[in-house]
Amino acid sequence: MDKYIILKGQKIDLCATNPQFLNSIAPWVNDMESAIFIGRTPPYNIVAEEMWLKRYDPPSQDKIFTIFEKDGDVPIGVTSLDSVNYIDRTAYLGAILSPNKRNNSFGKEALILTMDFGFNAMNLHTIIGNMYEFNSRILNISNFLGGREVGYIREGRCVGGKYYPIHICETIDAEFREKNISTIDKIIKHIADSNEQHK
Repeated sequence: MDKYIILKGQKIDLCATNPQFLNSIAPWVNDMESAIFIGRTPPYNIVAEEMWLKRYDPPSQDKIFTIFEKDGDVPIGVTSLDSVNYIDRTAYLGAILSPNKRNNSFGKEALILTMDFGFNAMNLHTIIGNMYEFNSRILNISNFLGGREVGYIREGRCVGGKYYPIHICETIDAEFREKNISTIDKIIKHIADSNEQHK
């Protein structure tokens, strides 16, 4: 399985996504708990997943990343920056993690790396996330990353005949940098140091 690493974290790497990974991704989006978290309704077969992945082909400005554990060769999750708007410098954050890889900080680190890429490689100013109220874990992570709630849809998500609120959270680039060390800044420093050594 070809793995092209974009950003390296402590526990995970953020990699380019390719169709080889869809056999690993399809079970997560067909898992009902995962589907409820991300607002999708299964079933999804490989053909449907291929169509979904093609949304990110050029000329689309949206970005999708696959999460791998360090030294792992099987995907454990996906993150994305959707509805990218380079005029207003905004994007929407998305994520899904394999059900058996939750609760061990892989998702939090993947979100940090994805937002780092958005703010420091794509020069975004604002990254927005729509968080369902029943997913308190992601609400806590958003606060940890420097985000804040800026809106609230009282009956925005219907599951099992019951309506749940959607919390609209945003993170501004400066607020993110206050709380997180940029991996991209480290890469720039490494390039600068290498150039100094070869003068």
